[in-house]
Amino acid sequence: MSYEQMVILGYTIAPAAMAAAWRWRKVEARYYPILVLLQLGFVNEIVSSVVIANGHSNAVNNNIFLLAEALLLLVQFKRLGLFVRRSSWYHFGGFLMIALWIWENRNWQGLQVIGPVFIVVSSAMIVVMSIFCVNLLVISYTGVLLRSATFLFCCGFCCYFSTMLLLELFLSYGAGLSMELQAAAFKASCIVNAICNFLFLIAVLWIPQKPRFIMY
Repeated sequence: MSYEQMVILGYTIAPAAMAAAWRWRKVEARYYPILVLLQLGFVNEIVSSVVIANGHSNAVNNNIFLLAEALLLLVQFKRLGLFVRRSSWYHFGGFLMIALWIWENRNWQGLQVIGPVFIVVSSAMIVVMSIFCVNLLVISYTGVLLRSATFLFCCGFCCYFSTMLLLELFLSYGAGLSMELQAAAFKASCIVNAICNFLFLIAVLWIPQKPRFIMY
């Protein structure tokens, strides 16, 4: 896969980000963290393109984005009711993510390299939270699950971060694997990313609108 093709697949986040900006004032406030994340993802793609075009690595902005992504999703799951009876797990998850990120990026040299430990741990945590959230939704949701924004977001998170987790394990611990196999794994991750971005677009469009009137 060429660099241009990877850029095009990366920019599939743009429609979801634009939809998030368009629907910002119309949707329930509990979905704000994911809407912010989608827009940050689009900004990060632009920054990466500019940085790479000028002959530099995009590791620094990607490292910062990875932390923002993990924390915003943690807050999003809290707003979806995942930590109603598990507030200690919410605080522990936030502390663990921040601590791991600081440890891997404790100096400028570390910030210029994508830290595998943070990606593996945070991706695994997000996948687990997504699965728990889907389980709660199956029990409590009375409508059609495929028309539930929360369900679609969680399915997208499971697919995307499972791929991120496997890819990072592949690249970090698959030194004996051929370059062709590693390239195929990276290509597959780019395609999965594009599919998930399309899923996020649909989910944004199906986020319930906030009530127009409040009855007292």
